[in-house]
Amino acid sequence: MSKSKKRKFKHHGRSARMTLMDELTKRKLVYEGVEKTSTDIALKIKIDRSNQKALWLAIVAVNDAYGFGSKRIQPFINSLLSISKEYQKMKTDNDEEYADEKLRMKVEQITDTKIDYLYEDEMKAAHKRYLEQVKEHEEV
Repeated sequence: MSKSKKRKFKHHGRSARMTLMDELTKRKLVYEGVEKTSTDIALKIKIDRSNQKALWLAIVAVNDAYGFGSKRIQPFINSLLSISKEYQKMKTDNDEEYADEKLRMKVEQITDTKIDYLYEDEMKAAHKRYLEQVKEHEEV
């Protein structure tokens, strides 16, 4: 083959030094990043919509229980927004676990009822199983 007719290989958008395996690995990492981001966004949307429905349920419950209409419900909404800002500040100034615990304790005080976190029993049981496994491993 003459020099003028020598074949030129195209690299399809990758540098001459990048191997096909490098390109495929790069594509896979980009795809996984996009997939994780879209999953995170979808999860955030689902959580936000769930929170919105919980607020709507609370408003309907206050209306059903006490007959609160638009004028009487407004102080409730204003208080909720104020307390939410206070909670966010507490999370920023301290940490989320501290803020959650302070909120849980306040709800206990208001309701005069023991309040547990969702799945708290399951978490305690899992922690107990973990400690048992560690103990068994140490004995071996």
